[in-house]
Amino acid sequence: MELYQLRTFVTVAEEMHLTKASMRLFLSPPAVSAHIKALEEELSVRLFDRTPKGMELTEEGHHLKAQAEKVLSSANDFLNHAKLSGQELIGEFTLGYCSSGSLLRIPELVLEMASHHPNLMLNLEQCLSLKLVDALRKRDIDAGFYFGNDNPAEVELVKLKTMNLVIAAPEKWRQQIESAKLKDLTGYPWIWTSEECSFRKVADAAITIRRLNLSHAIVVNEEATSKGLIQAGVGLALMLEDEARDAEKAGQLVIWDKESLKIDLSLAWLKGRKSDPSIKALKALARNIWQSPPCGGGELTSLGSPIERPLVVPEKELVGAID
Repeated sequence: MELYQLRTFVTVAEEMHLTKASMRLFLSPPAVSAHIKALEEELSVRLFDRTPKGMELTEEGHHLKAQAEKVLSSANDFLNHAKLSGQELIGEFTLGYCSSGSLLRIPELVLEMASHHPNLMLNLEQCLSLKLVDALRKRDIDAGFYFGNDNPAEVELVKLKTMNLVIAAPEKWRQQIESAKLKDLTGYPWIWTSEECSFRKVADAAITIRRLNLSHAIVVNEEATSKGLIQAGVGLALMLEDEARDAEKAGQLVIWDKESLKIDLSLAWLKGRKSDPSIKALKALARNIWQSPPCGGGELTSLGSPIERPLVVPEKELVGAID
């Protein structure tokens, strides 16, 4: 029995499909099938039932998957200890990001990583917050920035800062917007986001409590495009306050200033990788960066401890934000 066979077994169990598993493993479907067949023959156990919809774990397969995950986790810990003993991080590390580099202080992080770990190549990959868990599980990224007030089950979060979400509107609507109440804004077209966006999740909670009905003009998940559509007069949208303030100063939009919603910015990685030397290095560098003012000055923020339970926007706070 080889580790690569166990890795293939767990991946097929997660994807429930040979072709999808082969894409994750960078193997051909026949090779993945051969791994599973060899493992089943060695264990004298049928791990999967082959169905028209894909691969379904048998009862024995379910039990063995948990054991295989423990073996792979132990092997990963062994490798991590070996890396630590060398005192030098070597290889590649992919970090997912979901907003502008300056807001996430990525330039500072890149410089610090290059200074402290010159042989660790940092790759940046755009990744929506609510796609982050899947990207981490598939090893598309090693860690990532996460916007959200919840704590996904498989993930360890380290809170960096609580940020404000504000409603931004076209500059040419300034007169109407500045005197409007939230109920007045429901009549305007809105630039919305897909259900995968964490901003949408926070907004939906507020809308549900108030029983509002917003008019959707367009759905977009990219912040720069959303801002451009606001400028063009397409509609209103939620924006992070720091970025919205800069855009307002530049005469690009107007902020509805009555209230705001809260959303947490965190760093995230799989719980099973918390002992990974590269994760520890990222966490240490992030602590130093976020405990210091941004390069251009600004608020001091601290790196909190891992979130132990889900965080939600209090109902009272949501109601206050939309009165």
